[in-house]
Amino acid sequence: MFGAVLLSSSLCSCSNDDNEPAGTPVTPGGDTPPEVVEEIGLTEELEAVYNQDINDFAFNALRTLAARNDGSSLVFSPVSAASVLAMLNDGAAGQTRQELLSVLGFGQASTKALNEYFLKLLVTAPEADPTTTLHLANAVFADKDCTFRQSFIEDMNQFYHAESAALDFASPAAIEYINSWCERQTEGLIPVFLNALSPDFRSILLNAMYFRGKWVTPFISKSTSSRTFYLEDGTEKEVDMMYNDKWEGNLNRYCETDSFQAVRMAYGQGSYAMTVILPKKDVATVSDILGRLNAGSWQELGSRLKRPSELLSIGLPRFTITTSDAAENLSGVLQSMGAATLFSSSAELPGILEGINLPVSEIKQKAIIRVTEEGTEAAVVTGSMILIDDPDEPVIIYFRADHPFVYVISDVNTGVVYFAGTYQG
Repeated sequence: MFGAVLLSSSLCSCSNDDNEPAGTPVTPGGDTPPEVVEEIGLTEELEAVYNQDINDFAFNALRTLAARNDGSSLVFSPVSAASVLAMLNDGAAGQTRQELLSVLGFGQASTKALNEYFLKLLVTAPEADPTTTLHLANAVFADKDCTFRQSFIEDMNQFYHAESAALDFASPAAIEYINSWCERQTEGLIPVFLNALSPDFRSILLNAMYFRGKWVTPFISKSTSSRTFYLEDGTEKEVDMMYNDKWEGNLNRYCETDSFQAVRMAYGQGSYAMTVILPKKDVATVSDILGRLNAGSWQELGSRLKRPSELLSIGLPRFTITTSDAAENLSGVLQSMGAATLFSSSAELPGILEGINLPVSEIKQKAIIRVTEEGTEAAVVTGSMILIDDPDEPVIIYFRADHPFVYVISDVNTGVVYFAGTYQG
């Protein structure tokens, strides 16, 4: 799992005030933001349904991104992208709103229910494990000549805890302010989100997320060595392979089918984990795995992952993946998933800016993930007890991720996917 950003181009002018200093942040609308209310009315039953919905969105988007990524490694945060789409939904109407809900998989969800769901993620995710860091943040910025609708800014504050400011988008100070916000929220992992800021933009909606977790069972640093990684096209390359030949801990999980092996490697106290799904050579591919992943199969996989009954020897590449330039722009992906009018002149977003109905010009995401012997660190701006049958002659299961695989960082209890991607070497 980055930041997703909404860039809206104006088709009509906003009010003009030349007395405002360039780049000075002010609260759009001129009023003090309302006090944040933490009470969440979302029922547990509805939350469980929405967890399934957002995971369907996660795997649909990941599959679409992978198909467009030319076999390169990939990192993506579905929660970050969905957060920005949910903020857009707050100001959407008509066909645009229906398309946003359809892409997200939330059907006929009310705006209030959707907002409450994302508030629940925002508030509860950082508290799930005090030994693991998961921080989410949102911001809404408008050009200084524009005003957010009062109802929109109230919802952004109440449900998204969003920072709000009016900036002079024509000033270099504005892009410095925005990039500084992104850098702070991602602990310096994404210091530059926007390389340029068009003065034609009228609003920018941002979500940022930062994750840091230490393995329950770390890999042994001195065992890391250069090993061959077998690509799906038949070629080979050398990677730094991490090893743990005594993979223990009662929070780690393993399962195996005819077509893949899977390990779930826990962080901290076990609330968060990375699941690596490794296709069996000459039987399945990463594309095959992605083609089968949805909310239902993800939940089924979770139920099949058990504490291994044999010794388990793990080999996993040490890797860093950053969003490629080609994969940054999510606009085409979202359009192909059904958000057609959002980026067109037919867009219905009357509830965001006062007196203006704007289409979205671009939605992009930058992400980074680092996997090491100690654990995982990731950011985005838009994520065992070993039972031995025979101690003298143990059966050893070998899990060698020496060819392309799928990885997912999720909440173990809810199943919500925060970061996902593929490693292609």
